[in-house]
Amino acid sequence: MIAAAKGAAGDGRGPGAGRGQPLLALRTDLRLSEGAPDVNGAPTWLIEDPLRHQFLQIDGATFDALAIWTSCATDTELKARLDAEFARRVTTSDVEALTHFLVANDLVVEPPDGGWRTLSRKDDLRTRPLFERLIHNYLFFRIPLVRPDAFLRATAGLVAPLMSRAFLWVTLGVAVVGLYLALRQWDAFLATAAGSLTWQGAAAFGIALIAVKAVHEFAHAYVAVRFGCRVPVMGVAFMLLFPLLYSDVTDAWRLKSRRARLAIDSAGVAAELAVASFATLLWAFLPDGAMKSAVFMLATAAWVMSLAINLNPFMRFDGYYVLSDVLGVDNLQSRAFALAKWALREALFGLGRPPPDQLSPRRRIGLILYAYSVWIYRLILFIGIAILVYVATFKVLGILLFVVEIVFLILRPIFKEVREWVRMRKDIISGRRWIASSAVAALSLALLSLPISGTVIAPAILARSDRVPIYAPRSAELIGVDVDEGDAVVANAVVARLRDQGLDHELRTAARRLAAIRLRLGRIGADAEDRDAALVLERDQQALETRIGRLKTERDALTLRAPAGGEVLALASNLKPGRWIANDIELALIGESGKLEASGYVEADDLARVSRGASGVFIPDDPLGPRIPVVLEDLALTGSEAIDLEALSEPQGGSIAVARDDDGKLVPIVGQYRARWRVSEGDLGRAREMRGVIHLSGRAESVLARFWRQILKVIAREAGA
Repeated sequence: MIAAAKGAAGDGRGPGAGRGQPLLALRTDLRLSEGAPDVNGAPTWLIEDPLRHQFLQIDGATFDALAIWTSCATDTELKARLDAEFARRVTTSDVEALTHFLVANDLVVEPPDGGWRTLSRKDDLRTRPLFERLIHNYLFFRIPLVRPDAFLRATAGLVAPLMSRAFLWVTLGVAVVGLYLALRQWDAFLATAAGSLTWQGAAAFGIALIAVKAVHEFAHAYVAVRFGCRVPVMGVAFMLLFPLLYSDVTDAWRLKSRRARLAIDSAGVAAELAVASFATLLWAFLPDGAMKSAVFMLATAAWVMSLAINLNPFMRFDGYYVLSDVLGVDNLQSRAFALAKWALREALFGLGRPPPDQLSPRRRIGLILYAYSVWIYRLILFIGIAILVYVATFKVLGILLFVVEIVFLILRPIFKEVREWVRMRKDIISGRRWIASSAVAALSLALLSLPISGTVIAPAILARSDRVPIYAPRSAELIGVDVDEGDAVVANAVVARLRDQGLDHELRTAARRLAAIRLRLGRIGADAEDRDAALVLERDQQALETRIGRLKTERDALTLRAPAGGEVLALASNLKPGRWIANDIELALIGESGKLEASGYVEADDLARVSRGASGVFIPDDPLGPRIPVVLEDLALTGSEAIDLEALSEPQGGSIAVARDDDGKLVPIVGQYRARWRVSEGDLGRAREMRGVIHLSGRAESVLARFWRQILKVIAREAGA
């Protein structure tokens, strides 16, 4: 204990007193205790800071130094005593590094630079007004609310049965049965999920998420209390301004058993999975209604929180701490980051410095790969958050927050590493590795700057040319189909026959009326009444003849014929006699099987890079589809006001970003020019058409130029939006 060492300090004089740099005074409230063994099985110790409720793990050498720190006056005396009493040879730089560690973590009475004023400035930063803290920490910040330790200890007996082995087995059984029943009703489950995609559904999911998170945090807290730890604070944490409960289980650092720590780490996820299991089982049995919707929200919130978020080892959620305890590596990310930076510097500059952690080569490589994975994950996540913040707020604030996200979360860490390289420039220049690294960097930059990328990518649809779809002229009953897919047909050949009983009845009625009128006109000489009505009868006769002719034309049109010779490329499914056919159903597709054509769009920025006659290749979205050579035959001179090939738009799974106007048309966000390609050879098989992209030969352009043009395009688009 540091206090015990202070008690044995005497007057601070001894061999070497007065020589060397004086040591800083340590805080008297700090406590040292034994920690869990490290990854190599070596003992560790903990420095407990009771003011901030923080634990710092140290190794044996640091423990020995701190144990005699207060009884030494200078660094020279400290080094001499470590050598004499503990056989530890330390250098001045080692003492300086330890001093820096103590100052950085506020473990000294007064910092060497600025004294108490430095502490005051740090305290001011910690106690900024809420609004100012929100501006600086809107991604994640905490507000402590209650001190629950006494309540947790008083009620621990009530929840003890939930931590028993019997409850574990019951929960596992419920999970298996619930998931089995949910899979049996998977269509209903998906329908419930689709029905929840509303503002009301989102609000209900948010409430369920808060409830699940409360269970999660109380599980952490109760398991921590069970192992004798204190839970000094519970409160609300805001992640992207969304409120979630949190509990402070930092006291788990006291535990020497990593198994106990692992139990605390995984308690929240275990509780969420238990909630998800019971809620899923209830959903399978409850009738439709508010209760079923409520348990559905609980189940989905619990499954999502557990599997998609809390078990994520790349962020400091439960999965990270579970992984840390399973590997036996405390401060996993900071140690992995330090190793990754060391490996990067050694690879680039060959400094020959020892690794910051003495680990086995296999474990060291694993931590380095983990660090690089975290960096890639964070890069994608932070860019996504920046875009989300931009989209979710009004333009000026969105742009400001987007810049803040990119600068502080992405560019700032890169800048700090480059600044460290500048600080080490003497060591870097003294070696030769930097020359090779600089050459590789220069070559990479040159390759990115050279106009070597001449490919223009255009979304397109490949289909048979001269295709003629056949539709029913009106809704009618199918009598029969006279062809099959793949049949050769001549022009005017019958494809299908339809019948409309209403039309037939109307035709029969009109024919009877016409016959009656003709009968009356035939006896006009013998009937005075008919002679008086002769003009009316003649007019009705003419109208009925016209109407009957029109009805016969409509009836004849129900016999669907091939408009031209060719092949039956496709038939609608389930064409059985007696089925009612709507007039918007394509019954058949007639065309030439071997003749293909591609239609699509060329982006405005690529227009100057291509010309008619340029060759290319069509690459379908289906990776198993054929690659077909094409030639650009026609390119529009003006941009398309709307995308008529809807399959190429983003809402239909394509790549062209669009927005619907007031008339429902798909208006391209970026200028698009309609293009048509000639296909000399290729086969679609049984497919009617294929969606894909055409890689077209065009004027070469560098990767950097294209990337910069994309940035300018986005800026111009958003500035004018």
